[in-house]
Amino acid sequence: MEKGANAATVNYLDTVKFTLTVTNNGPDAGVNVRVTDLLPAGLQFVSVNSTDYNSTSGIWTIGELAKGAVATLEIIAKVVASNTSITNVANVSSDIYDPDMSNNRDNVTILVPPAADLAITKAANQTSINYWDIVKFTLVVRNAGPDPAVGVLVTDELPSGLEFLSAIASHGTYDPVVGLWSVGYLSVGDLATLEIITRVIGSNETIDNMANVSSSIYDPHLNNTRANITFNVPPAADLAIIKVVNATKVRYGDTVRFIIGVINFGPDTAVNVRVTDLLPAGLRFVSASSPSYDPVSGVWIIGNLSKGSIATLSIIARVVTSNKNITNVATVTSDIYDPDMGNNKASVTIEVGGRPPKPPSPWEVPMQPTGVPLVLMVFAVLSIIVGFSVSRRY
Repeated sequence: MEKGANAATVNYLDTVKFTLTVTNNGPDAGVNVRVTDLLPAGLQFVSVNSTDYNSTSGIWTIGELAKGAVATLEIIAKVVASNTSITNVANVSSDIYDPDMSNNRDNVTILVPPAADLAITKAANQTSINYWDIVKFTLVVRNAGPDPAVGVLVTDELPSGLEFLSAIASHGTYDPVVGLWSVGYLSVGDLATLEIITRVIGSNETIDNMANVSSSIYDPHLNNTRANITFNVPPAADLAIIKVVNATKVRYGDTVRFIIGVINFGPDTAVNVRVTDLLPAGLRFVSASSPSYDPVSGVWIIGNLSKGSIATLSIIARVVTSNKNITNVATVTSDIYDPDMGNNKASVTIEVGGRPPKPPSPWEVPMQPTGVPLVLMVFAVLSIIVGFSVSRRY
């Protein structure tokens, strides 16, 4: 009787093939030859190449075996134990006297190393994101066993469209520079969590954030060691608007000039930019520096505005009221997501005194001197805003 295995070391849940060989060395035929090979604990029967083997009793019925004849059997089993060694024994016998019983038994031992089925999941606190959003990713690693996991590591290197802000780990530490979470030891049934807070610094792109878990212990299921989240980040354009006036104290019949400046801080081109600046009661429209301003609706259509570009509009209006304050408000919008709506509205207030002793002639458009040209003032203010934005974001 001889017994062998196709591998000396077999991992948990892998299969192993045992080969049994029975030889009749004579001098007579063996009658009712049978082999007992009941699989031990740790092995689960899968298949056999002969119908003469009963996996429940472990008996292989060969029957008559002539002198010099050889019978073979192949048994395939799954390893269902770990961190152990498994010895499989086979015995042959017959109804005929056997003069040498020392070769009627054989065994084979396989070594099964430890195993730990690690699984990882990854989730985000929102299903869609925009430029400059704060997003929290939660990673959960669980050890389904059957043995403790040693040297557990998770790689989660943030892609270029995400900026690391902070992290909290229940086990070990996370290094944002290399994107490595060193979990360490994880017992059977235990789980480890990691929260990573990030800022979205990419726009008009797809961001794929992936995490992988591994350990120094064999993992029988590698299909659950990887998790990823993919976001499609739409374009973004941070539009800012300012508004100035050539005089804050006027009288009935005076004309005033409002200058509106719009800048796109990016990161993408703003599409269909429009400003709403409907003159309030007390002001009568006289003229505008652009034909794309409609005094009836108060809408100034700018169109597309690339990153870093500035658009300006001058509106001249006549004061047709007295003894009151007038506030003129302008608001800018576009079809693109704006990450900062706090700078999309601007207003100026003028104080109107009493009526002058003599109204201006119809063909005159008097201006209130300020000493500084309004257009230069607008560009100066926009330059300050641009500098502030650059230092704040980029």
